[in-house]
Amino acid sequence: MTKVKIINIVKAVNTIAIIILSIIFLIGSGFTLLAILTSKSFQVAMFGFLIALIFGILAYKKSYFLWFSMLGWLIFGLGNNLDIKEAVNKNNQACIELRQDQNCTEVKDGTIDCISGENLGIYPQICKGLIK
Repeated sequence: MTKVKIINIVKAVNTIAIIILSIIFLIGSGFTLLAILTSKSFQVAMFGFLIALIFGILAYKKSYFLWFSMLGWLIFGLGNNLDIKEAVNKNNQACIELRQDQNCTEVKDGTIDCISGENLGIYPQICKGLIK
């Protein structure tokens, strides 16, 4: 394959990824806005996405902008990875706190059922995979 064909394929994949993620972010816009306001790692991911978006569009005029778009995707991946780790840590901490609450019992598959108190509710699989 020639260099031009490879660049065109990368541009097409970049465009498809931008379109799909834009639709996902628009559908979940309320949650996206909340996450942007509360999570620094999600802010990093969105910054990377915006870089990929802007330079992905500019890459249709000049191909060297595609490198900056790829850098944006790298930042997006880093931010997404950090966001997942942050969510797992928060779940682990919540699991520990719920297990210590006397109004809560762990039923099965890591699900915790709290019958009264400030933690009233069912927390499905919040402790799944964690040792007691």
